[in-house]
Amino acid sequence: MTATVRKTGAILSWIILFIGLTAYAQAPEKMSYQAVIRDGAGDLVVSHAVGMKVSILQGSVSGTAVFVETHTPGTNANGLVTLSVGTGSVVSGVFASINWANGPYFIKIETDPAGGTSYTISGTSELLSVPYALHAKSATSAVTAGALAFADFYALSPPDNAATVSPGNAILFPGTAIVTGEIQRIGAGSFLLAAPGVYQISFQVSVIEAGQLVLNIDGTDLAYTVVGRAAGSSQIVGMSLVETSGFSTLQLRNSSSSFSALTITPLAGGTNPVSAHLVITRLR
Repeated sequence: MTATVRKTGAILSWIILFIGLTAYAQAPEKMSYQAVIRDGAGDLVVSHAVGMKVSILQGSVSGTAVFVETHTPGTNANGLVTLSVGTGSVVSGVFASINWANGPYFIKIETDPAGGTSYTISGTSELLSVPYALHAKSATSAVTAGALAFADFYALSPPDNAATVSPGNAILFPGTAIVTGEIQRIGAGSFLLAAPGVYQISFQVSVIEAGQLVLNIDGTDLAYTVVGRAAGSSQIVGMSLVETSGFSTLQLRNSSSSFSALTITPLAGGTNPVSAHLVITRLR
């Protein structure tokens, strides 16, 4: 995950955050962090120890610090520093005890380019994506009747999908009926499958034209998931199993090989908006 950093203080620098986790099944109590460090003149701080203070804030950018630690990592020849949040010298709190379901959470990074504890550079950013492996450890509702996680995203037409969906573009499902565990919305038509595993994907969409729909993972259409119809006014319905290695983006698209843009049917058969659904279930 890439986070945008708010810069404060008299000396400015720019910092790039990358927060990730290793395999979901055996999630460690830590998060990876990388930053490019520059001094007050804008020059890279290379091959030098820097002092860093990491705080996890709950609720807002000025919220309660539920965990604070310090690090003294060294930058490389490109000014890049790497550390693991949760493994530093603890000032307060217990990283393993953070309830990630009780967010939002923000990460505050304070830096001393000279390697000490005079933190002259400060940046705070929201963790827009929950650390999913850690969240799932504390979630009590993610496991139900054999399903490790599940979600139902939907659209109502009208007003959703008012414009036609061109070949290669995603169907939008802006509504959320239910979502659990490591499945997460990252856009109106994009969904994150954070944990590696096997997912059952089911969908139904009412369209006017003949056409095809296909599941897309990380920008690649899965040819074995294509479903379509040649004519008529029935729904396009599909169900497939998809295996991912984790942190994969899922979309349901109008197939790039379709003959035309698709019109999502409004008010089909009556006066109520018609629903389209994308149902995701993690099986293992």
